[in-house]
Amino acid sequence: MSAAPLLVVRGLGVSYAPARTGGGGARSAVLAGVDLDLEAGGTLAVVGESGAGKSTLLAALVGLLPRGARVDAGSIRFRGEELVGASETTLRCARGRAIGVVFQDALAAFDPVVPIGTQVAETLVAHGACSRGAARERAIELLARCRLPDPAAAARAVAHELSGGMRQRALVASAIAHGPALLLADEPTSALDPTLAADVLDLLEAERATRGTALLVVTHDLALARERCERVAVLHRGRVVETGPARAVFARPAHPYVEELVAARRALETPGAGAPPHAASPRSAVGGCAFARGAGSRARGARRPCRRSSRSRETPRGRSRRTLRGRSLPSAARACRRRRTRPTPRIPPRAAPRASSRAR
Repeated sequence: MSAAPLLVVRGLGVSYAPARTGGGGARSAVLAGVDLDLEAGGTLAVVGESGAGKSTLLAALVGLLPRGARVDAGSIRFRGEELVGASETTLRCARGRAIGVVFQDALAAFDPVVPIGTQVAETLVAHGACSRGAARERAIELLARCRLPDPAAAARAVAHELSGGMRQRALVASAIAHGPALLLADEPTSALDPTLAADVLDLLEAERATRGTALLVVTHDLALARERCERVAVLHRGRVVETGPARAVFARPAHPYVEELVAARRALETPGAGAPPHAASPRSAVGGCAFARGAGSRARGARRPCRRSSRSRETPRGRSRRTLRGRSLPSAARACRRRRTRPTPRIPPRAAPRASSRAR
């Protein structure tokens, strides 16, 4: 009998309060019916376009939703313990000690006037791992482990005195201080150049390899998801439309939206190979297949079969995809392929302007 997953998310729904003053109007659904599983020591990438709900999902996992947001439905179980509705004391014990978080903006994550070493040490002191004196020494060790060139000098510096790559490594050092069982990373490489991004990803991979830490990465980078993660979950308009082994999902997408994402990435590499996905209006309700409500003629082939309600089904290959009352979406996928791209008409060069009579 296989062990239970480290993290189990079932039917998670999150909504935001209306932005208008006074709080009138209906709440906006951001996540609906999200299901995820992550094994101990496994890697999972959550990908999707901006506004799909990726960062909201990560914040909900550790109880860090912003003001006005709330969990409306579902369950989040970590090591068998329910986190939805848990007390702040329970969440504080989980955060930092058992669950580490690498935020997207390291400059905003650190206090601008407190030395980096002091802030890394606070993570250890807050959970009673060691005394303040020992925590300062441990902080320098963590910074050295995360490959900062001069860890002692970096510990004395404040955030703006470090480069972007150094700040991100210091943030990783703070997240792994307690050797967490689960590491959540929200766009950990979005502000870094490719060389520094590879270094940060190598740090996360080394932590997973040496300590068996499970890794959940939120990212826009499909190449990162395919090359660095074992499994992927594609999020669209607050719903997981397809899950499975990362390489298999991107090589043979089962959902038309995932096909569009792959085509969009190819468009960046080969002009004319594809176009970005068509996003639905953020004000439209979360329900059924949101991809069917996207704008543009290329999405019309997916609209008719996707209008009805959909649910998830596990395939024999371990991939989960959205289906239509038990039926898959081959017709919609073929329709999207037929509308992939058309040759761009060749525009003849403009004729040279005639000389004016005055010039003659």
